[in-house]
Amino acid sequence: NSRNADGEFCNSESIVYLRIENAFTETHYTFENFKFSKDAVPAGDSTTMSFQLINHGPINMNNVNVSIEDKNGVFSTQGLNTKSFLKIHAGMREDITFEIFASDGASNGNYPLTINMSYMDDSGKVLQKTFDYYIAVGTGSSTKADIQIKNVSEPGGVYGVNNNFVVSFAVVNNGTADAENIMVSANEFGGGGNIVPKSSSVIYIEKLAAGQSKYVSFTMAATDNAETKNHMVELSVSYTRGGNETVVKQYAGVNISNPDGEGTSKPKIIVSRYESDPVLVLAGEEFDLTMEFLNTHSEKPVKNVKMFLTMAEETSSESTQTGNIFTPVESSNTFYFDEIPSKETVAKVMRLYTVPSAQPKTYTLRVNFEYEDESGTEYTSTELLGINVKQSAKVETSEIFVPEFTELGMPISVYFDIYNTGKVALNNMKVLVEGDVDTQNGSTYLGNLEQGDSMSYEAYFSPINVGPNTVKITIIGEEPSGELLVYENEYTIECAEPMPMDDMMMEELPPEKDNSVIAAAVVLALMVLGTIAFVLINKAKRKKEEAIIEDIDDDDEE
Repeated sequence: NSRNADGEFCNSESIVYLRIENAFTETHYTFENFKFSKDAVPAGDSTTMSFQLINHGPINMNNVNVSIEDKNGVFSTQGLNTKSFLKIHAGMREDITFEIFASDGASNGNYPLTINMSYMDDSGKVLQKTFDYYIAVGTGSSTKADIQIKNVSEPGGVYGVNNNFVVSFAVVNNGTADAENIMVSANEFGGGGNIVPKSSSVIYIEKLAAGQSKYVSFTMAATDNAETKNHMVELSVSYTRGGNETVVKQYAGVNISNPDGEGTSKPKIIVSRYESDPVLVLAGEEFDLTMEFLNTHSEKPVKNVKMFLTMAEETSSESTQTGNIFTPVESSNTFYFDEIPSKETVAKVMRLYTVPSAQPKTYTLRVNFEYEDESGTEYTSTELLGINVKQSAKVETSEIFVPEFTELGMPISVYFDIYNTGKVALNNMKVLVEGDVDTQNGSTYLGNLEQGDSMSYEAYFSPINVGPNTVKITIIGEEPSGELLVYENEYTIECAEPMPMDDMMMEELPPEKDNSVIAAAVVLALMVLGTIAFVLINKAKRKKEEAIIEDIDDDDEE
């Protein structure tokens, strides 16, 4: 209230407009929990595909339309190929199902099915997204490996530029056959240099048995070039299935906030991609390190770029030793680029050698940058790379004696020692006896075997066939990297019919056959006695060696 010029009270009103800015112009949503009635749809057959559209918020999704299309002519749908929803509130989810048919002439393999989505936010703005989901065509997992991506863990919250976040998930083999040569990767969907890996972008799994799973994780971060929005990360798994290359893909989202926007910050160089070949570097051997360097600025180039690697192991609580873990092979540790234009990348491949004494773990390799902008202003920055190193694992055994000849039903004793002659400990050691034998020691668990230690193994088995019998003795140990060390030996045992007791009665035999029967009986008796003697001698020898070692230990104590 106020008085006017005549001194009278009067009321007045004014409208004040406030501009409210939302940091996110798009809602945060994901497609999750993909399921199929058949893990691989046979040509000419169908499968039911179901998944969930989850609105993680904070904005409602209005007039939502989700459709599928196939650009390769492999798949078709029964009924409508579009699902519509009037509104999906923030924090809510909707189930979506389509019936997918594979064409009669479709070859076995993985093919992309395009998922299109359009929706309207609360302000009336129409937004659209498209991505591909791969579906397998084949006979299914009843006879083959079937790798799936499950339990995807997306980074929660909001991340700024250069703030690390982690995407993790499980690689699961739901088939009944082994999957081999598995390459797992995580990269920005569609590229563009907005999201880059901070850990290795590729993880190699040599083999994943039927029913097994392995959790993997990737560390990533947004660059100065990233816009404020939800960015998508593409998760990809390729593997060998029935001799063919198969690819499975899934997607995860991360909210990035970059208030400074593009072009206002200083030029920055980052490692946008790196890869070691092989992925697991063996100590004492060489490997190729491929690096790509990105100038993240949208306008400014960088010049006089100097790069050098710091390859010394840092002192930790576990060890006080430092030294070069990796050394360049026939090249310098420092290299130069005259210029890297804005939003452009350059690549460098270095041949490196890993010292034989490197312990099996992930080592940090530091990439140092020194560069200038157009005006000559100098900048420095550092990037960290993770290099996975493994040590050679090796076992040896004492002599494994398996007789070449025996009689059907005659038990055979096998005894030997196992020595860890590699440079790492082996866990969950076990020995398998397989083949044409009857045994109660088919699988024997022995425990862990430290570097330089040994353990003993003894088993009994009987050949089951008259004639040649194949026997395979396999030693299996688990390396620190999770890979299996397998040591195999195969033998052939010729097995004769057991001689009837009546045939051994010389008085019932014709005189001309006496000598041959006697000779056969003598040979057989000598074989049996030889086998028993060998086992007894080995055991006596082993006890004698143990007694000598105990005497030596007693003398040392005195």
